[in-house]
Amino acid sequence: MKNHILSLSHLFSDQMSEDAVICMENNGTHVTWKTFKDDVSNFTTRIKENKAKRWAIYCKDSYWFAVGLFALFYAGCEPVLLPNWRKGTLENHKNDFDKTIGDSGDELNILLDPTAVSSDREKFPALDSENIRLTIFTSGSTGEPKKIVKKLIQLESEVCDLERLWGDKLDDSLILSTVSHQHIYGLLFRLLWPLAANRCFMREDISYPEQVIESVQNFDKTVLISSPALLKRMFIKPDKQTDFHPPVMVFSSGGPLSFDAAQLCKESLDVWPVEVLGSTETGGVGWRQQTPENGDKWRCFHNVKLSLSDEGRLIVQSPYLGDKTGFIMGDCASLIDDQYFELSGRADRIVKVEEKRISLVELEKTLDNSEWVNVSSVFMMNEAGRQIIACVVVLSEAGQQFLLDQGKRAIVDLLKAYLKQYFELIVIPRKFRFVDSLPYNSQGKLSQSDIKALFL
Repeated sequence: MKNHILSLSHLFSDQMSEDAVICMENNGTHVTWKTFKDDVSNFTTRIKENKAKRWAIYCKDSYWFAVGLFALFYAGCEPVLLPNWRKGTLENHKNDFDKTIGDSGDELNILLDPTAVSSDREKFPALDSENIRLTIFTSGSTGEPKKIVKKLIQLESEVCDLERLWGDKLDDSLILSTVSHQHIYGLLFRLLWPLAANRCFMREDISYPEQVIESVQNFDKTVLISSPALLKRMFIKPDKQTDFHPPVMVFSSGGPLSFDAAQLCKESLDVWPVEVLGSTETGGVGWRQQTPENGDKWRCFHNVKLSLSDEGRLIVQSPYLGDKTGFIMGDCASLIDDQYFELSGRADRIVKVEEKRISLVELEKTLDNSEWVNVSSVFMMNEAGRQIIACVVVLSEAGQQFLLDQGKRAIVDLLKAYLKQYFELIVIPRKFRFVDSLPYNSQGKLSQSDIKALFL
């Protein structure tokens, strides 16, 4: 059983055995702490030679990301995590970093790879967690990406609290993940927490439900770090006649799971998912497990204090925040007591169209309940100087067949007629787009820029 955790600032002390395994590949190849220290030492030296202070870092491989991240810390540099690695994003944020480092790409200043020549090992004193910083840009799921600066002490405080809460249950489980380490949730849950707790993690992403089932079957004890984008597609029921090992725990973040999706996870993986509420700004805020006994109430983390604004939005105070005065979230809620609360939707998803207040969430839920729609996303857009509602739809099998038989105009008319049973005419979306899947990012969130691009 795990009985201690190292702070991130003391991660490279001699308390960690160099023979201990840090991570593994899908083929079973292991990486030890000795190799990790050697690689961090080597790239710390190379980074120092470049003189630059702000480095945009992007890696597909979680191991090389960890190497680059801690090499930057020990070189006295500031890592910058961009929302993605597209050329347009790099151009838009060119003033936010000096050089680039990563494990793939043609324009990297430093390529993280196993062919690098080893150097004499750098000394690894304790990091100054109050002054070590990294910059994280939000994914832009509700607008333009926002720049958030995090101190190392904020991250290690959250990692320690996660271990106190769930460490005994996780014990020596292998960490699997469907979400990227490039964003705050994946950074904490799939990388920094396992590193501090000396818990082995899989360095490659899992992308499909079939891979999840295969991975948990291959190992005795696993923990899955995931998101609603994948868990609501966990339609695969493993053959319980085979030697199936349910995950010890399944975590989900990026948005609330519907009860049906949580139940689907239980049916597929034989475990109820633990949902984590939080944001890049706040870190973790609360968690819930939608068992029939628990319902949909959330419990805040023990170091988090919650209150409500005049508009009913959550105000968060915690050691994971840089601002001691607190942060007002976009989530509306009601407080049950000092530990439990219930969410009541996003404040930024209540909009006005011609002076009428409209819940975009309610509109989506109504559409999703129809027999022709699998899932939808609605948003406000400007057309010829006026605000209108637009809708992106993934059709169900029945809806797809109707589209094939009757055409786009007919399915649009059908959906509008359906919505008119529940909403005033002004609420009915004016524009529709039909897609095979919604454009979720690696954190399981919908990017508004990608949604709006469908209407250009």
